[in-house]
Amino acid sequence: RISSFNPTLTNVGSRSGGINFSLNNTIEAKVKAKSDTAAKEFEKITIIDNLSLSTNYNFFATKYKLAPVSFGATSRVKKFDINIGGTLDPYVYKVNSNYGTVGEQLDEYLFSTGKGLANLSAFNMSIGKSFKPGGNKPKTSPNGTEGQMKQINRNIDSYVDWSVPWEFQFSYQYNYTKRGLAPAVTVSAVTFSGSVKLTEKWDFKVQSGYDFVNKGVSLTNISIHRDLHCWEMQFNWTPAASPLYGRASSYSFDLRVKSSLLQELKLSRRRSFYDSGGF
Repeated sequence: RISSFNPTLTNVGSRSGGINFSLNNTIEAKVKAKSDTAAKEFEKITIIDNLSLSTNYNFFATKYKLAPVSFGATSRVKKFDINIGGTLDPYVYKVNSNYGTVGEQLDEYLFSTGKGLANLSAFNMSIGKSFKPGGNKPKTSPNGTEGQMKQINRNIDSYVDWSVPWEFQFSYQYNYTKRGLAPAVTVSAVTFSGSVKLTEKWDFKVQSGYDFVNKGVSLTNISIHRDLHCWEMQFNWTPAASPLYGRASSYSFDLRVKSSLLQELKLSRRRSFYDSGGF
């Protein structure tokens, strides 16, 4: 279905006008029910939650009347979250040293040359999933005062949910960018993070990843959290194990009061080391 089709024409000293076009839709399918006791013979499933397409056309622009076409889609397959997006460039480029490797963009549509409708100038895709016990249960807010909740939101990365004994998340990202005739730039990497409650009061976390383009491990962070009743202790360590970022390492130690009224009462120590030799 067309969700937006807005022609606008104005004339205030100079002419301007155009059409904005956007399409949003959901793709569904009917499949036969797996259970013989199901209330309906066929079940409706969603294939794509949101499929979008948008562009605009300026009637009175001196050149490049048609804007690049943007598209996107989101879906969830077996609880894997999938997001896709990109941009299509409808114009022709020619070699011109004054415009560098990108080349000169001509006011000529690609389809007029018989080389297709448009070139893919940007594309991105991400696939992610989270694992933890009771992950499908309704989420409830922790029992705490308004001040404690504000403190948690200000330091969300340091917050530990002690009700979850373990959790693991991973995400794969792919990005493609190509401007005109310039070589394409790609990013392909997977990141993951996880935490384990070693005991009732000890929490261990790790975050890392792998860059498939540069063939190396991304920055890794390891943290240990200790609940000391009215106090809490946190230790973070970034080991020098990634040639992509040089021989960089750091650590931090924080001992602080939990109360939001005494959040400035803490003991902290931080050290960083860097050695670029050999990489």
